[in-house]
Amino acid sequence: AEQMNAKAKEIGLTNSNFMNATGLPHPDHYMTARDLVMLARRIISDFPEYYSYYSETNFTYNGITQGNRNPLLYKV
Repeated sequence: AEQMNAKAKEIGLTNSNFMNATGLPHPDHYMTARDLVMLARRIISDFPEYYSYYSETNFTYNGITQGNRNPLLYKV
């Protein structure tokens, strides 16, 4: 979590605080919508080769197909 907070500051996330690396609930663990947008933009610009993964409507692993739960993918 310390490394996550240091990286967050480095990339300009000013309203985020991580208390664990798992994302499990903690009263002092937070991230604002603004910081989420900034992080998303950074991921897209730094790792464009993975951008196509975000539009996948389903994923199959070990014979099990799991649908994407992002409802925005199904808006036309």
